[in-house]
Amino acid sequence: SGSTKVMVAKVDVCRGLVGEKIWESSVPVAYQESLAKASSFDDVLVAEGRAEFLSLVKEAKSKGGERAGGVATQAFREAQNGKVVLAEFERAANLILPTRLKVVSQDEELKLGYRAGVLASGGSVVNAVVWDIGGGSQQMAAKNPAKPELMLTFKGDLASTRFMQSFLKGGSESPNPVGADGLQDGLMRARKEARS
Repeated sequence: SGSTKVMVAKVDVCRGLVGEKIWESSVPVAYQESLAKASSFDDVLVAEGRAEFLSLVKEAKSKGGERAGGVATQAFREAQNGKVVLAEFERAANLILPTRLKVVSQDEELKLGYRAGVLASGGSVVNAVVWDIGGGSQQMAAKNPAKPELMLTFKGDLASTRFMQSFLKGGSESPNPVGADGLQDGLMRARKEARS
C-alpha cells in the first residue's frame, strides 16, 4: 500500500511455481499515506501512481515479460475510488502488455503473502511463519502443526504507515527521534494491537 512492485520471472502456471527471476523493482507511491487526509485517492496521486505503474510495465516488457498480473491491497480496498483507479491502470497497461489486476481481500493477501514467503525461503513449510507488513495492513501465517491442512493466521490493520501515523504529533512528518518515552509508547501500542 506504500509502493508498486514488479517482478519478471519464468512461471510454471500449471504448478503455480516461480522459476528464474529475471528482474524486479519497487517504486514508492504513498497510497496508504494519502488516505490519512481523504477517503479517496486524489488526482495528483492517481497520475503519479499511473505513471510509475506504466513505467514498470514498459520496463517489464523490455525485460521479456509477456503477460502481467497484479494485486492491489489495503489502500485500494479502503479508498472509495480504489477499484475504479485500478481498472484505469489495467486499461492503460493493456496497451503495453496483456494485464489483469485485482483488488484482493485481506484473506487473499494473507494466502498470497504466505505462499510468496515460503517460495522465497526455498519452499520449506514445516516451521515457516510468514509476516507480511505493508503500509496499511499486516498478516501472519503458519501451518497448524496439529492440523497441517489448516493455517494459523493473524490479520490486522496496524501496519507501518498507520503505526507511524499514530506517533505523529503537531503536523510532524516523522516520529523520530522517538526517545525513551516514545519507545515505551510504541511498545505499549504494539502489545495492545497484538492482544486484540
